[in-house]
Amino acid sequence: MSTLKTVSRIRFIIALVALLAGPIASGSSAVAQDDITGIWEGVIEIPGTKLEIIVEFTLGDDGIYAGTIDIPLQDLQGMDMTDVVVNLPEVLFAMPGVPGEPKFVGALSVDKSEISGQFTQGGQTFPFSLIQ
Repeated sequence: MSTLKTVSRIRFIIALVALLAGPIASGSSAVAQDDITGIWEGVIEIPGTKLEIIVEFTLGDDGIYAGTIDIPLQDLQGMDMTDVVVNLPEVLFAMPGVPGEPKFVGALSVDKSEISGQFTQGGQTFPFSLIQ
């Protein structure tokens, strides 16, 4: 086999591997960068105490986020959240049917290790933070 044919075959194989691996690699990294699924633990800093919260975000096959929230001190476990919006770095969610319409408005940190922001309920606002 001539050197020219060998070089052409090697280039073809390299191009084919790059073509096939490109979508896989870019798809994987896109999911990793934008995916906040999992359990996040943290606190709402209310006057005199830090109220422990546990939030679990899930991502449906339709690409829409959902989640649940636990507040152990209030014996609240597995409450479905509503209005879950993940438009990174922004992360928003609410607790339905609770007096004062509690809402969380936060942002994912640059290193993707923390979601922090403001918790609002009944016209009062307190800082919150979550880590994974």
